Amino acid sequence: DWKQARKVYQRLLAAHPEHAEGWNNLGLDHDLLGKTKKALACFERARKLDPGNIDYALNLGNAYYHARRYREAVVVFGDIVARKPGSSQGYTGLARSLNALRRYEEAAAAYEKAIALAGKKPQPDLHLIVAVIYHQNLRRYADAHRHYEKYLAEGGADPVVERWKKNCEKRMGKGKK
Repeated sequence: DWKQARKVYQRLLAAHPEHAEGWNNLGLDHDLLGKTKKALACFERARKLDPGNIDYALNLGNAYYHARRYREAVVVFGDIVARKPGSSQGYTGLARSLNALRRYEEAAAAYEKAIALAGKKPQPDLHLIVAVIYHQNLRRYADAHRHYEKYLAEGGADPVVERWKKNCEKRMGKGKK
């Protein structure tokens, strides 16, 4: 029961305001309820109390993103990937935030890094997002085509993607006449 958990966290934090995990958990509760301002305040407090905790930073970055505070999200996610270069989640958050700011080249590079860090784990959604950035925003049709193919190969099920892939082939000079 989330209401009961919230009360426990509030009592804990009243007695121990330096408890970073309590602030983070209370922030998660507020985030689930759509109380973004309260969630941000809790995540900021948790991060201030334990600045090295990557999970607290990820939660703060995601809350900034949900609040459409993309510049702050870029700073937080940028800090995460600087401190933990192997963080696929950090690169994904950075990519989403850069994309929201229409910084497409940087967003595509961050998505590419997130995909590479995932290794053999299928990432069809990330392939689709970066393909659309390459196709629609950067007009890099070969890169878009490559990611559309990976999306489909990894089980992506959007029927429109096959059409987009063919559109890229035409623009690359591979289309049938």
